[in-house]
Amino acid sequence: MNLDLSFELIRSKSQKIAELCKPLESNDSLFALRRGLNEVSQISELEERPLIITLMGGSGVGKSYIFSRLCGCENASPSSPSVRGFTKELYIAASEKDRKLLTFKADKANWLPGLIPNLVLIDTPDLDSIHENNLALADETIANSDILVAVTTPDKRADFIIHRKILDWSARKRWFFIMNKADTAEDTTPDALRADLIGRLKDMGFQINDSSKNAVFVFSANDEKSEEFKKFSEMLFTGRNVLQNRILQQEDILRKYWHVLNALELQEKIQELYVSLKDRKAKLSEKTNQIEDRIVSSSYFSSVLSDNLRKAVYKELADKTLGFVYPYFAFLRLMSGKESLTALDFIYSKSLTDSADISECYADERRYLEDKSLPVSSTGGKEVSRQRISANVFNDSIAEYAKEISQRKLFSFNIFVANLLPFLLLLWSLYVLFSSWIEKTWLSSDFIYHTALLLILSTIPGYLRLSSYIKNRIKEFEPPETTIKLAMPDLDRNIESLEAVVRESSELNKKVKETLNEIRTKVPQGSSGLSLPAD
Repeated sequence: MNLDLSFELIRSKSQKIAELCKPLESNDSLFALRRGLNEVSQISELEERPLIITLMGGSGVGKSYIFSRLCGCENASPSSPSVRGFTKELYIAASEKDRKLLTFKADKANWLPGLIPNLVLIDTPDLDSIHENNLALADETIANSDILVAVTTPDKRADFIIHRKILDWSARKRWFFIMNKADTAEDTTPDALRADLIGRLKDMGFQINDSSKNAVFVFSANDEKSEEFKKFSEMLFTGRNVLQNRILQQEDILRKYWHVLNALELQEKIQELYVSLKDRKAKLSEKTNQIEDRIVSSSYFSSVLSDNLRKAVYKELADKTLGFVYPYFAFLRLMSGKESLTALDFIYSKSLTDSADISECYADERRYLEDKSLPVSSTGGKEVSRQRISANVFNDSIAEYAKEISQRKLFSFNIFVANLLPFLLLLWSLYVLFSSWIEKTWLSSDFIYHTALLLILSTIPGYLRLSSYIKNRIKEFEPPETTIKLAMPDLDRNIESLEAVVRESSELNKKVKETLNEIRTKVPQGSSGLSLPAD
């Protein structure tokens, strides 16, 4: 894996997510995600910055004395065994060049000469200080550090404040752990103290094996001949090179990304928000479908729909051979006029527009988004803006059903039955006329009139039968599935934006974890400090 390439891809994707969050930043979670990603990205853009190693611990643990010994200067960072929170300022060992590249405020810091190029060593105020300014300064320094050196003593190894601070930062940093003042512990040995400290670290989630034990030290800093202190000093400074420092800095930034996405639970909260909006949209859609069902099934709308369907059937019959009943349907076709599909669409549209339930859907949409602190348009909920359902939805369905009726075999059979009686009567009349012509006898005019009248009357049963069939088929017609697609631009826009944020955040989180775990395999866990896996 090319770490530099992976790092650039991660930084680019984080900037993309920050931009996606911008229109949604009225929501606390999305604002926090955007701010967090932007802050980390700003740090990652610094091409040249030194590796920062920070000593942290409670009062009286001797971290300032350790700092002074590492710097090779007596009282480089003054300490006091009797005054709690004695270290109130930062003590920084850095070169002139490295001082200009620090990413945090250090205006009032006490500066010492740099120990090695591209490396800064810092002594922070005590973490159990009673002064809030001291704690704020320590937190800011820790946040900008790449490696933390946690210092404790036998009598303070169970200090809750220090444990809480380590847990807060455990997944975001690399660590060295020191138990100082080992000579003050009675009835025990350095090995026992080391085992006890390692046990406590395992309880915090650190994975410590034979090689990573090298990141845990037990000594007394005031012992000038301590081999353990010498080993710690060498491990802290020896073998540092530009490439290794760069990898450690990249790891620190990646862990910041991981913290923003996971430890703050922002990704989970945004995912829950996205799901809740999808559920709300589904409920509103279900509600509007129920409204649409009431409109389409209303007696007035059904009457207009049936009337249009009947006219469409008459239109289809005009192109079919109906025989003796044709005049009836031709007349009905002429008198009924064209299908009033425009009126049908108007009734449907007006029913939707005038529906109080539809208006309530928009009000509900707006209230829900406001409750979630998501953006809404200035006109949202004031007007019913919907995706207009064209009359063609009904037009096509009516025309198709009318054509289906006219093509049914049963319909053809009914046409045959309707024409059977007048056809037989016509045959009988023609037979009588032909017979009289053969016999050269003239029929009376009354016969002609009566036969014509009977022929007309004989078509009535057929017409009634065919009309009854058409009427029954019209009753069987089911309106098309015209699911209302209400245009809810605010809800749809927020869902679309959140979907993009969730998708990109998930991809970023996956990439960060893969890269962090790759770094853990390349950087020794002992000599470069301990780090937690990205789980």
